[in-house]
Amino acid sequence: MWTEWLVRDCLGGLDPARPFHVLDLCCGTGCVGVAIAKKVPPARVWGVDILPEAVQMSQENARQNGIPDTRYTALQSDFFACFMATEIKAGEGSLGDTSVPCEGPTKDRADSQPRKMQIADAYRHSFDLIVCNPPYVLPAQYDALPLTIKRWESRLALVGDARRESKQYLYFKELCEYGVEMLKPGRSNDTALREVPNLVVEVGLQAEVVASLMEMSKLWENVKVHLDYAQQPRWITATSTH
Repeated sequence: MWTEWLVRDCLGGLDPARPFHVLDLCCGTGCVGVAIAKKVPPARVWGVDILPEAVQMSQENARQNGIPDTRYTALQSDFFACFMATEIKAGEGSLGDTSVPCEGPTKDRADSQPRKMQIADAYRHSFDLIVCNPPYVLPAQYDALPLTIKRWESRLALVGDARRESKQYLYFKELCEYGVEMLKPGRSNDTALREVPNLVVEVGLQAEVVASLMEMSKLWENVKVHLDYAQQPRWITATSTH
């Protein structure tokens, strides 16, 4: 539902002659990113997912919808890992270079304590918009999910990896901190983008907590929780303060 709202109400007035770079984190099969690429002519989308099957399927879905590889690229990575300076040397590669390796972490590294990482200089301030549908099902909720969901969605996609599963807001904290570094600054100087949020993230029961985390970080403003058709909190929009 929020993808339709975003495309219709927020991105319809973009200048078709000006490239609009979109990062689709936890892209899954590409539903959000492919829809944006298809309906927003200036959009150039990078979809990122940790599951190789999802990466392959999202790229295929883009092709099935007539979107050329020059406008949609799918990368395998654990969240922001492939954009980190510890993963890629700063200045090496670019958003136009799809040969940059973007694999997720090894099992040993995923099980160890996370290191403080930095976004590589080559990727800082590269995107106009980040959309994200991270794992947000709480571990206690997973067992109660209907089989119609668990049969088609991996636990990793719904709940997240073992390290983050025990810290239920870690995905959102990483998104809050690193997302702002990935976004282009100076949006207030662009009339077409001034009223458009540059972060849209899907949420569940933790919506108000996530919104509060974003506001307290001082990295985001205009933080708003949106309701779905069932009047349940379903997505958050925000604008970076830089």
